[in-house]
Amino acid sequence: MPVDNGAYQKYYGALQQAYGQNGALEKGAFTIGMDDFKRKMADSSYAQKIYGALSNAYGDSGKLEKGAFTLPFNDFYSKVSAPTKAQAQPAAKSIIDQSLFHIPKQATEATPSLVIPKPTGQTLEEAHADQIQKASNNLVQTFNANKDKAINKIISTDFKQQQDHLNSSYQNGMIDEKAYNERRKQLFNKIVNPATEIGNFKQDLATNQGKVRQIVHEIAKSDPEKAGQLKADMYLLDSKTVHRKQLKYCKTQTTLSPVI
Repeated sequence: MPVDNGAYQKYYGALQQAYGQNGALEKGAFTIGMDDFKRKMADSSYAQKIYGALSNAYGDSGKLEKGAFTLPFNDFYSKVSAPTKAQAQPAAKSIIDQSLFHIPKQATEATPSLVIPKPTGQTLEEAHADQIQKASNNLVQTFNANKDKAINKIISTDFKQQQDHLNSSYQNGMIDEKAYNERRKQLFNKIVNPATEIGNFKQDLATNQGKVRQIVHEIAKSDPEKAGQLKADMYLLDSKTVHRKQLKYCKTQTTLSPVI
């Protein structure tokens, strides 16, 4: 199928509006030129990230404009994917993967050398499953390598909020001095010995997906270079078009274990 040059222009302009130097959603996240954009779109893994970014800004729940971009991924990819000579042969099948997270790839991320997918005989479902597994593996690796630091930061922030709330309650006359001193002492003991709070938090990871996502959010916030890929991986696992997308957490460890 021939490439739709008009589609390139349209999608490129939409990405600039949302993620360019003066992007309405995220400034400076999309800065490549049109020629590089066309070249990179030949790579299905790059195209799926662009699809996720467009969905985030203009999809059914678009943050910039709802319902302006509703194409299924396959239709989108057919508009912007130029087949290689090898892929043009009758026996060749394109490898097309589903979208990732609803934000663009971070500009600071290292971009691998362009590799045109080679025909492997995979079905779309098989290729899609490979992308899901890749995203899951990356998420697990990043989560487990950074979770302890993130948990410590979360607990520290929670202590700070408790302390601020306690001081405010005393200053506003909601508690008397005796109650204030007792609670302050209890909170101080937790702050100087946070092991119990940290242990309880880790234990809850087995059943509380909200805390797992809280850790992922903290990792992304603390390390912008990881943020784009983390959010992309999470979106792929959460996408409405992906079946069996839940994350299962080991009950005996605080290690993330995805179910694909």
